[in-house]
Amino acid sequence: ASPPCRPSPPPPRYDPPDPPAVTGAPGETGTPLPDVEVSLTAEPLAGVPTGARLVVGTAPPTAVTVSCASGDDEWRAARPASASTEIRWPGLLLGAVYDCVATAGRGRAEATLAIPAGPADLPTPVVTGETDGYTLVNLTTAGTTPRVVGLDPRGRVRWFLDLAGDPNVGIEASFLEQPSRGPQYLIGGGQAWPPTLVDLEGRTAWVAPPAPRGGANHHA
Repeated sequence: ASPPCRPSPPPPRYDPPDPPAVTGAPGETGTPLPDVEVSLTAEPLAGVPTGARLVVGTAPPTAVTVSCASGDDEWRAARPASASTEIRWPGLLLGAVYDCVATAGRGRAEATLAIPAGPADLPTPVVTGETDGYTLVNLTTAGTTPRVVGLDPRGRVRWFLDLAGDPNVGIEASFLEQPSRGPQYLIGGGQAWPPTLVDLEGRTAWVAPPAPRGGANHHA
């Protein structure tokens, strides 16, 4: 593997801002909480090894709060009133089991979410300390799938992307905070990848056009 790329700001726990609280909403000023029927399903997010997809239903449509926790790793979100709400979280821990709870009014629903273990050829980081941010590394070790991997401050894998095209160790990656689009990774190089923006669900948002003089030497 090549030396780690430069440290990046914390990415994966991205969630759109919560809606502002409504003054006088039930339960905020002594108003009794309404009776609400709540349903919750939680499953791995297809195509995202560290992702989760939650669907919350409320009847009648009611603002909802959702949380999922596995040990000290906890995720939370609040959503405005809707009969059905989808929440997508990339960046959970590989192989972890999360207890999820959705609450709306006086209603409550629970679900268990199991994130699959990572691929056999994904190395386990050896942690000797802790940083104050997330770190991206490129893994192009012989005999393993080329990848870009995002590690949290404790060295735990939060995100990874398998790289097609068999890039060499010249692959580079950096983290970009895109206020209007959410976090994205800029990946390029390795004589295989033109500069490419990829979101946390592995979807390609942009690819640089071919260089005017041709060639395959690209860098992010």
